[in-house]
Amino acid sequence: MKKTSLLLFILLIVTGCNNLPTTGYNLYDEIAWKIRDEADEVLVDGQVVLRIYFATDDFSNSYDSHIEFIDNDMGYWVVFMPYVAMYDFQWIEVCHNFFDDRMETYQQRVLYYAGDLSQGIPFVVMHQELGSMLVRGISFTDKIGVRRNFAVGLNMASPEERPGTFIINKF
Repeated sequence: MKKTSLLLFILLIVTGCNNLPTTGYNLYDEIAWKIRDEADEVLVDGQVVLRIYFATDDFSNSYDSHIEFIDNDMGYWVVFMPYVAMYDFQWIEVCHNFFDDRMETYQQRVLYYAGDLSQGIPFVVMHQELGSMLVRGISFTDKIGVRRNFAVGLNMASPEERPGTFIINKF
């Protein structure tokens, strides 16, 4: 899987960005492989606390309120739907340090502070990420006061190799 992801990343760099999605609503037509319809889950201690999925055309009509941030206006809309209350919710830039035998992931900076998210109030971000490196993520404090950090990216693996639409790495 690592070889496939690296190969895709190199291919994107060599061929340029001509075939990448330009808006959230055209994403389904522009990506060669089929994206799952169901949401990917973020688990904390075995409990689903958040689901992540692509926003559809009728998203804004489905909710009375939501929090929205445009990280990159040439991207796609991603919905973070909390299933529990989340405090001090942040959309963050994620960085990586590489060592001989491991990679260290850490939060570089806060890109958007969404505050406290109630259950069922979605955070929606327009975002574009290329390649296999997870460069954006979320950070929040749970109900018992523990800070949780997750790098989130589009899964670029082939359909046979990928378990979901998004890669979600806890760090």
